[in-house]
Amino acid sequence: MAVESTAAFDLFHNTLLRNRVRVLLIRSAVAVMSEAGDVPFHIPRVKYAIKVLNDSEEEARKMWLAVVATAAAIPSNPTDTQIETVVNGLINALAGAFNPVV
Repeated sequence: MAVESTAAFDLFHNTLLRNRVRVLLIRSAVAVMSEAGDVPFHIPRVKYAIKVLNDSEEEARKMWLAVVATAAAIPSNPTDTQIETVVNGLINALAGAFNPVV
């Protein structure tokens, strides 16, 4: 279900949640760096994790925009686990890791 633009606008200005997304993105990047090499899309995921660890501010900004765009998945008072689930679900998209349609 798509989030209404007014709700997305309100979410976009939630600084506390934005900072939590940044911390959890860094946590996820560290986890990606230690995952097994046979994980699907491992190479692009690692390249993305390196970008996150080298410039967490910029990559967190991009992740934040993706989180806001998919905000229907985040409850009003989310736990770290709920936020991390959304972040982890977006990592492949931001890493450019997907199966192209042929």
